[in-house]
Amino acid sequence: MKSIDKSTDKTIDYYENNSQAFYDRTINVDVTDSYQKFLRHLPKQACIAMDRFMADHIPIIVSAFNQIGWNKPELLFEEYLKEQEIGARIVWVAYAICHPRENGDPGLDSRLRGNDKWESRNDDKKVFAGYVTLKWQSQYPSFKVQSIPGIMDLNVLPSFRKMGIGSLLLDTAEKIALTKSQVIGIGVGLYAGEDGGYGAAQRLYVKRGYIPDGKGITYNDQPAIPGNSYPLDDDLVLWFTKKLR
Repeated sequence: MKSIDKSTDKTIDYYENNSQAFYDRTINVDVTDSYQKFLRHLPKQACIAMDRFMADHIPIIVSAFNQIGWNKPELLFEEYLKEQEIGARIVWVAYAICHPRENGDPGLDSRLRGNDKWESRNDDKKVFAGYVTLKWQSQYPSFKVQSIPGIMDLNVLPSFRKMGIGSLLLDTAEKIALTKSQVIGIGVGLYAGEDGGYGAAQRLYVKRGYIPDGKGITYNDQPAIPGNSYPLDDDLVLWFTKKLR
């Protein structure tokens, strides 16, 4: 173990002798501008933390999506939790612990109001930002017969996009999937749009090395039949795979 040199010793002594005085002088100083400048120099994912999904997350997640008009019922997440408990699915929750203000954005503090349950162990405030699930046995027949685990239901709240949260969630799911399979799959919707569309997701998956599985589009996990009509909704999907090794 490396020993502490004299200069480090002096630094420690200084803070021990002057920390209270520094606190007294700065307790009422507004350092917002300096803090925001500091945040801009952090890597995107430095402000992100992740946790395994638990029952306490359910009302917070449902509330967050309700606030932006997305229908994410509690029943859905209760089912996810049951599947996680029996080992059929794994769910990860991402949350932001700091968020720089941009273009008039009031910043993280405004998003934390009413979220006291999200106090972390070191007293840093954090707020729900997104989640992803990994299902070991896909409902898509082609993945199921090949034992390809599937990433399902990747969602990042619009106000927390372009922070690297989606990539971090995918990194985590892919790493765990590799423990059982050299290939991972994902189904992607076909419509775009600012709220709930799949345009950004399509680009993200291609950049990460996902390619179409070559079996065409499905509706409700079944192959679409040429000449038939299908609603352009979340069940009309193109499937992708990625080699993890």
